[in-house]
Amino acid sequence: MLSKLLHDRKTLLIEIQSLTRPSLHQIRDWYQVQSKALSNDLPREPIPSVDEVTTELTTPKSSAQYMLWLARNSNQEPVATAALLLFTNAQQGHLACLNLQIHPAHRQDEKIGSALLTTVIRSALVENRRSITAEAIKGTYADNFLSAKGFRPVNLLTELLLRLDVTDKIESNDSAKKYLGYRLKTWRGAAPDHLIEVFVEAKKSIADRPLGKLDFGIPHWDAAEVHALAKSLNKQGKHLHTTALIDTKDGNIAGFTELILPNSLIGRAWHNDTVVAPALRGQGVGFLIKTVMLQQIKTIYPDIKEIYTINADSNLAMLKINLKLGFRPIRQVIDYQLNLT
Repeated sequence: MLSKLLHDRKTLLIEIQSLTRPSLHQIRDWYQVQSKALSNDLPREPIPSVDEVTTELTTPKSSAQYMLWLARNSNQEPVATAALLLFTNAQQGHLACLNLQIHPAHRQDEKIGSALLTTVIRSALVENRRSITAEAIKGTYADNFLSAKGFRPVNLLTELLLRLDVTDKIESNDSAKKYLGYRLKTWRGAAPDHLIEVFVEAKKSIADRPLGKLDFGIPHWDAAEVHALAKSLNKQGKHLHTTALIDTKDGNIAGFTELILPNSLIGRAWHNDTVVAPALRGQGVGFLIKTVMLQQIKTIYPDIKEIYTINADSNLAMLKINLKLGFRPIRQVIDYQLNLT
């Protein structure tokens, strides 16, 4: 299937531009495709702003880099985009993550997506990647496109939403009292300097989370990566709100949960990572820290009305916690993977 895709490309009236340093004009054209595709596929969901998209595409990452392409038709109209995220850390150097979007008005021409995907695959092979992964909302154009191009479904996820203005399940919680020898700590942005080392170690525990058959490798975390994430979010008008349970004896982090808040403190927030130390799993730590964090948000930031999260279906423990807290499923997402070797 791969060799057929690479060699059957026909002559098209499509110009595919590689964007090494995208201009303002190119970013606006990129955003035009992205916003139209997202509003078509997810009509009830908020669309990222052009500033958010610009920051994501242009802010350097400490352990990954983007390759970007913009496709235009013979009228020089932007018709498709592709972003290939190449991890540079040793544990994920085999992997590339693809986000390919086609303008809804041009999806009837299958050659556009095929031509762009061929370009992406050739670049991934040059970069010595053994697999490309991509996400698709179940039942959307992307779902059908990836399946038709030889990508295999390897992981099923569920998107969930918690309406803080209507839920009655986040009750006052004093269960922290049973964790003698531990204390709760909350911070905004990157972890404070005196906690950064133990926080990085706790972050690394996410490597064993269930991901189905996805060949994702081990994410790279160090102090630079933690600060880079906080800086990138700040440029997008957002910040991290972290709640952690800390062992008072050795200062290690027993568990933490992260929320991404808009700086306006209005509307929707997004869950990032929730991690519990392996030795403490199954003891209620995850439920405790998420409950405490949600109590904080409801009390301190009453204009945050809803919280979004995504959960691998194979991660039954976290799914159970989220449902218990009042999160409700809104749709399913499929992780697809294309093996290149």
